[in-house]
Amino acid sequence: MTVSQLYSLGGAVMDAAFYADCPLSKNALAQVLNTSRPTIWRHEGIAYWKIPNFKEDYPELPRELWHEKKCSRDREVPLSPYQSWVVSLVKECYFHLRKKSAVEAFIKSNPYLFTRQ
Repeated sequence: MTVSQLYSLGGAVMDAAFYADCPLSKNALAQVLNTSRPTIWRHEGIAYWKIPNFKEDYPELPRELWHEKKCSRDREVPLSPYQSWVVSLVKECYFHLRKKSAVEAFIKSNPYLFTRQ
């Protein structure tokens, strides 16, 4: 007779998280996480739109550049340690869930996993 095991995706994701102690470019983060730059951009895009704290970590652009850059935040700066950590969490969610919609649903239902605390 076997005992069923409880599987916690949140626990698995947190165990595999990457912690940086300095800002990293998206290219450097791709090398550290052993993935491609387009994959990091994809994960960063999900985090940018689904996690408010992630978006707020980017510096705000001067108002006159908003139209030129088509956004109010400067997304070309290196990622902060918090942002690198969140991107690594999103990458791990993708590893387990395999679909963008499933990852977004997981983030929406578990926002406490992606906060600074």
